[in-house]
Amino acid sequence: MNTRMMLSAAALLAVGLVAVPASADTLFLDGFSNHTSGNSINGVNDWIQRPLGGTEELQINDTGSFPAPGMIGNYVDGTIGSSDGAASLNDAGLTGGMDPTMEYVLSWTHHALDNTSNVEIGFKSGTSPNGPRIVLDGQFNGNGGRVLWRGPTISDDTQGWVGDNTTHVFEIVVNSSSVQMLIDGQATGGGPMDAATMAQFDGIFIFHDHSGGRDAGYIDNIMLTPEPGTLALLGLGALAALRRRRLAVL
Repeated sequence: MNTRMMLSAAALLAVGLVAVPASADTLFLDGFSNHTSGNSINGVNDWIQRPLGGTEELQINDTGSFPAPGMIGNYVDGTIGSSDGAASLNDAGLTGGMDPTMEYVLSWTHHALDNTSNVEIGFKSGTSPNGPRIVLDGQFNGNGGRVLWRGPTISDDTQGWVGDNTTHVFEIVVNSSSVQMLIDGQATGGGPMDAATMAQFDGIFIFHDHSGGRDAGYIDNIMLTPEPGTLALLGLGALAALRRRRLAVL
């Protein structure tokens, strides 16, 4: 089983059972267990408010007071102080930008409602709410929450999956040649990437929009893991071949 499949399998086991475990190479992990239910997400585990022109903040809730099937403990839900929207960002170990020689896997669990409002989770560049971003974007559109992906330009949108009131594992995989979106281990969209664009992304963010009284669903177990990219693996292979050749000569 390759690394990509192993991660998907581990994340799937985490839904409704246990929090996603961190590996030695995990850059960032937040299961929100050290947050306080009813409080803002900001100020804990380096989450900060993303400027949207208002004072709204993402809120922590818990399954004890508001059950979300398939989730355990605290999770991100809704906003405090507004019926509009809020966003929070985190550098998540990516200060200075992604390393184009690596592949990054961002995963989380999401209880997606069938009457959801707009929710975005993914990679951000800078602090502008309209800056380049790579996200899975669940939007309400008459027939419920649809998952789209947004790349560095809005024209990169690709329609995917429809919210169904259950909990699923979402993943975004980014390397210097492509972006891939997965839901429960199944590819649902993506597009091209290049090293220069990849290096612009310097953290992650969550956005919830509660306009119209809709709920944007519940987010938990956010994890960012780097893996050697294709070019790096090719380089390691070449070095290993050269070493074998030298040993053969000796």
